Amino acid sequence: MTVHISPFTTTPGIAGKAYINTGIADEIIANFDSPYSTQYVYKILGLRGSGKSVEYKKVLDHFSSEEGWKVYSLPAGGSPVDTLISALSREMGEAAFLEKRESATHRELDGGIEFVKGSVSSSETKKTERNPAYYDKTDELRYMCEAVTRAGNTILIGIDDIAATAGMIEFLSVIGSFLLNQNINMRIIATGLEKNIEEFTKVPHLSFFARPKALIASPLNVHEIRYMYEKLLEVSEEEAEKLARITGGYAWGYQLLGDEYFTKKETDSLDTVLNSFDRRMAPTYDLLWNSLTVAEKEFVKTVLASETGNRAELEQKIRGYSQHRENLKKKHILDTSETGSVKITLPRLREYIEKMQ
Repeated sequence: MTVHISPFTTTPGIAGKAYINTGIADEIIANFDSPYSTQYVYKILGLRGSGKSVEYKKVLDHFSSEEGWKVYSLPAGGSPVDTLISALSREMGEAAFLEKRESATHRELDGGIEFVKGSVSSSETKKTERNPAYYDKTDELRYMCEAVTRAGNTILIGIDDIAATAGMIEFLSVIGSFLLNQNINMRIIATGLEKNIEEFTKVPHLSFFARPKALIASPLNVHEIRYMYEKLLEVSEEEAEKLARITGGYAWGYQLLGDEYFTKKETDSLDTVLNSFDRRMAPTYDLLWNSLTVAEKEFVKTVLASETGNRAELEQKIRGYSQHRENLKKKHILDTSETGSVKITLPRLREYIEKMQ
């Protein structure tokens, strides 16, 4: 029995054969690789499902396979400082220990390490152990990063779906000082929702993270989607065009609709495929819809009901239009690229809202 594997992926961060290059990862890679790089911090912003994690992973994968780079993808929660110390301890491990014992042998003792000059039989010994009263994890991390840099490496820190937790604020406070340390070569890449990134602007000493250029994971090019559908689904140009228009360029919708169409039965109609697509899209839209205020929900409904999306027309219908427009633009739900009008291109959001009522 032949098993046909879908070229479309529904695993976040994995693009697979259906990957459409947006240029975001390429820009970051070129900048970090350049000896003249002046931007050490990159943020990729966008709606959930917009392809941020795919570009993030592409950057990390590139440098993970490049000599002279040490790549660490850290969790957005917990204590990134402790996680990085643990990772660097394992990374340095034997090499760091051997550096300490170039002219000495050692043997482990309860409570510490005994270093013996010359040989184990020598009578000159020194017992060393860490004194908790003088231990500071920031200083420990600085020492480790300097050691990794001395070994000829650049450190790349990655954080996917970043948020302003206490642990992350502590971490960025530490890392910010490392970027000014001439003995440490470090780059940072993070992804997140714009509203979460904005929280860092409220922390006075994190301007190094708040100010650098952010790249927006914009909708995919619909013509590129049409081409990929035509090639991977082996459908006509007209059918591929119809499917591509449905996605509205939404990366998650592109992959999900492609997967649904690939696995459909020969007897299934497009309506059957779309009904299945709607069911699978619902959990994503639940998160999005529940994150909106009542006024923002009404704004979205009004825009979806508008045939033109004309600004003047919508201003007459929506109280507080400008503020809601800006809020939804920051949440990457509203497309304001056309002067004088707004639109919402998320696939079948209207159908989702109608089913909720």
